[in-house]
Amino acid sequence: LSRLSQILRSYFISAFALPPGELTTAEFCRSIAGAPDIGPELTSQVTSFFRECDEHKFAPWPPTVPLGAATRAGRLVEQAEARRAQLRSAAATGAGASKAAGSASPNSEKAGGVGS
Repeated sequence: LSRLSQILRSYFISAFALPPGELTTAEFCRSIAGAPDIGPELTSQVTSFFRECDEHKFAPWPPTVPLGAATRAGRLVEQAEARRAQLRSAAATGAGASKAAGSASPNSEKAGGVGS
């Protein structure tokens, strides 16, 4: 469980350009909460996952309910990848819109310019 948690933290640090370093769960959760690219829904799910991992890791007795950590971690990565694709698409659309707006201005001036 500890190793899975470390791997998932490393993934989020790399995928969303978070500051690297050894952080407690609370510090890591604050870090992702301050990263707007992750989004509030994914932040909430990741935070919940890491807190539940800590509860299982540090429980004084073996937990009676399995966490399903590997499956949940896989779903979080899938959701994060979908979020990253969404961000890339929005950036590409924004860049395309900026280019279109930039090229529309000179055409507008030509259409209604001095020669008309």
